[in-house]
Amino acid sequence: VSSFAKTHSVISNVNGTVITNLNAAKVPDAVKAAFASAFPGATNVEWQKDNGNYKVRFTTNGRRKKAIFAPDDTRFG
Repeated sequence: VSSFAKTHSVISNVNGTVITNLNAAKVPDAVKAAFASAFPGATNVEWQKDNGNYKVRFTTNGRRKKAIFAPDDTRFG
């Protein structure tokens, strides 16, 4: 098994774009910092890379949510 396969799983969405599940270590520090600032105390954090952006699914205040960040840490979803 390649090192890529150990840290990533690849799936396709309905539109045929590739979505990659990421280990948090593969997410840029600036993106993780922007997420932590916007959602302090978030738990069950799961990262994906979708069309060059970073999608994060997480739990906050007992509710499951998601947000999208550009590589430059701009939040737009």
